[in-house]
Amino acid sequence: MDEKKELTKIVEKISNILGEIEDEAFSKGELSAFTVKQIYYLDVISRTDKPTVSQLAEKLDVSKPTVTVALKKFIKRGYLRKVQSKSDRRVFFIELTEEGKKLVEIHERAHQDFACKIIQNLNDSETLQLIKIFSKLLQKV
Repeated sequence: MDEKKELTKIVEKISNILGEIEDEAFSKGELSAFTVKQIYYLDVISRTDKPTVSQLAEKLDVSKPTVTVALKKFIKRGYLRKVQSKSDRRVFFIELTEEGKKLVEIHERAHQDFACKIIQNLNDSETLQLIKIFSKLLQKV
């Protein structure tokens, strides 16, 4: 058995399944107006405590002007807001609005659905083993 080919097939299948779940989430409801990249921006913002434009650009590995354009669209649509720093009035932090938080929750639910589909087919020991393997892989990638 060629392990590399077998693993490649498995990765492709997992990627396709996750893609289908995300496509379903994006094809209906509130996520349908967004791209995967836009939702990724919101995810990063939600996981970062009051980021600035510079911090977001660094985390997303894009330029500050690219982040600024994306943020302006989200702010205009009511999903984000800029909050001026009290200690340095030149600095603005980016925060999710309640509507922005709802979008992130919908996207997280799609990931949770995928995780549930995986663990439905595994016993507790296999689930723990899979978590350990994925955690190890993510540390190396």
